Amino acid sequence: MSAPLAVLLVEDDPTAQSIALSMLRHLGIEADVASDGAQGVRAAAERAYDLILMDIQMPVMDGVEALRAIRSASGGASPRIIAVTEHAQSGLEARMVGIGFDGVAPKPFTVPVLQQAVSPLPKATPTAAPATSSDEGVERLLRDIRAHVRGLLGEDDEAFVADLVDTFADSTRKALHLLDPIVADRDFDALARMAHAIKGSAANVGLATLADAWCRIEEASRNVDATVFAEPLAAALTQTRLAIGLVTVEA
Repeated sequence: MSAPLAVLLVEDDPTAQSIALSMLRHLGIEADVASDGAQGVRAAAERAYDLILMDIQMPVMDGVEALRAIRSASGGASPRIIAVTEHAQSGLEARMVGIGFDGVAPKPFTVPVLQQAVSPLPKATPTAAPATSSDEGVERLLRDIRAHVRGLLGEDDEAFVADLVDTFADSTRKALHLLDPIVADRDFDALARMAHAIKGSAANVGLATLADAWCRIEEASRNVDATVFAEPLAAALTQTRLAIGLVTVEA
């Protein structure tokens, strides 16, 4: 029997982590996780990975810096490193390969995308899907998330949906706790980073309208345009708090 594939996911968004890890399990792969580029570099130094899925935009150290550090320290025995990005720009894959990546995987993750990422590697034996739960009482936004996950996985998985919802709500609440001082200090860079994180989490669970709202906040913040984001920010906050309140699985 061949050894299990050694895969490292370097991704700062907890929601994207949960989705990717569940999909990889469906492919028979139990992956390690690093939450920023610096953690990814340390993990790669401690274990010989077959594949690293590397998010590009992360705090502490971004994906390009992490790639270069791993390649530099590998001494020629470098793993395959796939750039993970939600920015579908023309020529992006060619640029990423030119930098040193072995390919590009778009977000939000899907099973076919991850299957393609691991396809050049030996196949592992798929594991059984997690048992479904019988949680009831979910609200309408949870139905959207369940439909989104069904489209990603190709099947219902209530246990995964419940875990995903908890992760989304928890990470979003933590982000919103930082909002008041960010706005008070007019810290546009911090606001853009927060908006990017919430946008990604919302998109990863299938809340497209909420993701679009935070995308507008991110763009206005990066342009340092306070006249543009005040009203959209209020609307985005209303939608986000509604989502957090509704997206709850009853025990």
